[in-house]
Amino acid sequence: MYLIKDENRCKSMLEKAKDHENFNTSIIELMQKENVLNKFKDYNEETNVITYKIEENIDPKYINKYESRIFMYSSPSRNNLNDTFYQCIELYGIPLTNSIVSDKTNISKFEYIINDRLYIFVLDSNDVV
Repeated sequence: MYLIKDENRCKSMLEKAKDHENFNTSIIELMQKENVLNKFKDYNEETNVITYKIEENIDPKYINKYESRIFMYSSPSRNNLNDTFYQCIELYGIPLTNSIVSDKTNISKFEYIINDRLYIFVLDSNDVV
C-alpha cells in the first residue's frame, strides 16, 4: 500500500476500483420477479371484488376440468408436495424444469402448461410444520 498525495490520481484510482453493474451480455439474464397472483386475478366491476383462481387439495387427475389455476395443498401433516409431484409426472409428464422449487428433497412448488393453460401446484406455507 502506498500513500498517494495527488488528488486527481486518487480519484481516478477510486473510479477504476468501483464495481460497475451497468453491463449486459447474452450470458447474463436478469430475472424480473412477477407476482404470480396477478395472472389469476378476477375483478368483478359490479361488486368491486377481486377474487383469485385458487383451488385447495384437488386430486391431480381432475385439473383438466379447470382453466389456468393455482392448486394449493395443505394439511397439518403435509410438509411437501412429493406425492402430488410423482402423481403428476405419471399423468402429465415432467413439469417445467425452471419452476420446481424444493428444499433438498421436499418439493414445495411446480408448474405445468397443459393445452395452453398454466397450472401451478404449491404447498400452503401457513400449514407447513
